[in-house]
Amino acid sequence: MTPRRTAHPPLTRERIVTAAMGILDDDGVEACSMRRLAVALGVDASSLYYHVQDRAALLDLIVDEILGGIELTAHAPSTTFVDQVVAASVEYRRALLRHPRAVALIAVRPLHTPAQLRVIEALSRIFTGSGFSPVEALIALDSCGMTILGLTNMHAAGLSGPTDEPPTAVQDAVDDHDAEGLSPEFARLLAEADRVDGDLEFERALRALATGLLTLHETGTLAPARSGPDDGGLR
Repeated sequence: MTPRRTAHPPLTRERIVTAAMGILDDDGVEACSMRRLAVALGVDASSLYYHVQDRAALLDLIVDEILGGIELTAHAPSTTFVDQVVAASVEYRRALLRHPRAVALIAVRPLHTPAQLRVIEALSRIFTGSGFSPVEALIALDSCGMTILGLTNMHAAGLSGPTDEPPTAVQDAVDDHDAEGLSPEFARLLAEADRVDGDLEFERALRALATGLLTLHETGTLAPARSGPDDGGLR
């Protein structure tokens, strides 16, 4: 009698995403191939292409899953602009650090799906809702986005899993450095300062950035006014 083959549940988007996230968390983005995913799901690789067009589409599903978990809820009218920016940025970072091995991917990958663009849209509304002009809002959005992803990427580099405590960017970078090779001033700072945890470092950096952006907006110096075509102004 021919042995009966083990039946697998039907392929669904949820099963594919769950398996892909497991591979990502265990072995990183490089391991997220269609062949590896097929093995994890117990199916032929060819059958995956009915649900996922290619590896790029698979990476989009991963990014959608991570960014889709960000809840950038509306704040009370009394919440200050700076607090709104910080709260949204902290929530963004929290979602990213649940899957630290994906942060570098999100930092360099263009965001283009509806799930990915909703994060940008939510942050944009904070700026436009505070009276920022379109050019000012774009400058502020880029500045915050680069700071969020840059700091989070540095913090994620020291994590082996989503439950580990993020290190600070500067102090972790010199933990294994020969103290004798440091400049006297930098060595003094490291010796005398309390260790700043990554959460605090991130919050203070975004608070300082948001405060600076608001000041520049209020003084009219965040974006120069348009003038002639050869004046070097923003277009």
